[in-house]
Amino acid sequence: MTDRPVRIAIWCAVSSKHQAGDDKISLEDQERAGREFARAIGGHIVRIYRIPGHTRDLIFWTDAEATMPAYRQLRQDCENANLDILHAIDPDRLGRDPALSNQVVSLVEKSGAEVYLASAPHTIGQKTVGARYVYAIQSVRAGEEQRRRVRYYKAGIRKRIQRGLHLNHWPLGYRAVRDDRGKTIGAEFDDHIGAVKLATGLYLRGETYQSIATVLDASIHRPPYAQTWRYGTVRDMMLNDIYAGYVTAGDVRNSQPSAHFPALWDTDTYRAVLRERGRREKRTGRRGAGSPLYQVAICSRCGGNMIRRSSRAYRLRCSTHQHSRTCHNNQIKEDLVLKTLLTWLADHNNLDALAAALTSHDTRDLPTRLAEIGRTLENLEQKRQRLALALASGHLDPQMYRTSDDILLEDLDKLQTERATLEARLTNIPDLGVSQQTITHLLANRPDMTNLEINTALLEIGIRIGIENRQITYIRLEPHQ
Repeated sequence: MTDRPVRIAIWCAVSSKHQAGDDKISLEDQERAGREFARAIGGHIVRIYRIPGHTRDLIFWTDAEATMPAYRQLRQDCENANLDILHAIDPDRLGRDPALSNQVVSLVEKSGAEVYLASAPHTIGQKTVGARYVYAIQSVRAGEEQRRRVRYYKAGIRKRIQRGLHLNHWPLGYRAVRDDRGKTIGAEFDDHIGAVKLATGLYLRGETYQSIATVLDASIHRPPYAQTWRYGTVRDMMLNDIYAGYVTAGDVRNSQPSAHFPALWDTDTYRAVLRERGRREKRTGRRGAGSPLYQVAICSRCGGNMIRRSSRAYRLRCSTHQHSRTCHNNQIKEDLVLKTLLTWLADHNNLDALAAALTSHDTRDLPTRLAEIGRTLENLEQKRQRLALALASGHLDPQMYRTSDDILLEDLDKLQTERATLEARLTNIPDLGVSQQTITHLLANRPDMTNLEINTALLEIGIRIGIENRQITYIRLEPHQ
């Protein structure tokens, strides 16, 4: 038996470079905890591994080694038997995914050393089976917590868009407005807005993107990052709804112009831009030439979109059946659906009728159901905690623990998915005042509107039409999906 002090390596890791900043509780605090542990047991520190920001998506050891020197150094130290203890705060510091953190533990223990976790302390040299299970539970919980953070992040993105807050780089003509902490709270016009105004006028006159770029080159307006104006720059401007006050990301969009930045295009100008987009899309054969009921008419059986199919008269047909044959040949005449829809809109062109149409589709009970889900999730977490404690104390068979915990995890995942869906629906409930204004405009101007304009208006209102066996099964107001 040797008299040399225990050789201790300290693992310090955060998930992003932002978390490695001086004002964050992370790398320095982890090193400090490791040094205090070494002093407490009279150990000698032989290595400090630092990971100042790494991806959360790494699963395999080879990928970790290829991107981060700390993992390569740890493997070399284990192969050379250079350490006795690897100290870490908790399992998710060794790897965000449980698969990676378990590979770290396996590597260290095969070398004859052991991993000491401050969040699950044990007596050095006497790591029990119960302690190993506690570690495994912590590792899995860390992975669950990461997935939960991703869900909350996506939900936060949706809510930010619904409030009219832009997420990415502002388009030409805008600069960000920040508060005292440097957080973006909106935007204002900058010196390039004149170029966008000039381009808009030319666009509405029917000028091509390239001819607009040529006129801009001859004007006083200079492009921000190039010597000359480019076709793609002009096109991106004219296809960006930010200039009308609308923020979009994927299938999410605010229901009315944002109050956080000024809109360049007023309502009439925006409608003119939509008409011009529709004219150009019709000329090039894009979706704008398609059905005004795109993503509005839904197959009642499978929930898939009803898409336009040409024959002697336009028909809507179930897209699921069209592409995979897993649904039935559900179709209906497009004109019949439009005529029925216009009658429904005329009957619901007031706030009371719209409110009745909305509450009839189970939106009234959303807050109650969300509260129930919250209570059930809390109860399930408490059950899992009691199971973990029973396992750690030796009062529960490991196989029984895994079976019981898997059942609870399945219930948790289902409820968390349902909660995220309901929260999104609650956030996206249509603004009835805006919907009524859009209905009024649609009824008054429908003969002069393009298919793209009609489609945009119906999606803004939140209309959904169910189709089954050549019949309309429902027309209702739904939260935006």
